[in-house]
Amino acid sequence: SLNSYTNPPMPQVTTFPSNRVCVTTPVYLTTNNSVDSINWVWSGNQFLGDTLFLSNPGRYFIAVTATNTFGCVSPQQSVQVIIDGFPQIDLTDSSKNICIPGSTLLPYSYSASFGTFIYLVNGNVSNTSNYPGNFYAYNSAVYSVIMSNTCGVDSDSVAVLANFKPVIDFFSGYANNVFRSAGIVDLPYRWRV
Repeated sequence: SLNSYTNPPMPQVTTFPSNRVCVTTPVYLTTNNSVDSINWVWSGNQFLGDTLFLSNPGRYFIAVTATNTFGCVSPQQSVQVIIDGFPQIDLTDSSKNICIPGSTLLPYSYSASFGTFIYLVNGNVSNTSNYPGNFYAYNSAVYSVIMSNTCGVDSDSVAVLANFKPVIDFFSGYANNVFRSAGIVDLPYRWRV
């Protein structure tokens, strides 16, 4: 005779202390199902047991199912956990010169994979993002990047000096080897043929 069995209910997952923590705080995941076998699967990893323990930095997309003694499998529950690393921002240049009109990309590196990025020009917020983005300088200012997450905050700044592109303006009375650049400063020049 054919027996009919019922699938277990979808497991309800509890994360402790939170689904986003600093790497110094491990995450424990448990379910409300203490009877059936619980299967945790993420990024090619698998764990069978009542409590899943995570401690390495990363973003985890976890699929959780329960299997009863008859082999019946519950609907899948999905859980996301983020374990942050310590943020560290490093603007590549400590100072930079640019020509205007124009712009230059301000390269930077960061150590933690996840966080909030805040971009400032002379202390004023120019942009905020949950992902790293391009940061451009357009004129003389102090440009800063701040990164924050559950582990803390780090920032770095670069002073940018903007120089006007030279414009040749000949004036009578000047020596034959000097021109005035946009009326700002006298600069030497050489003729090229």
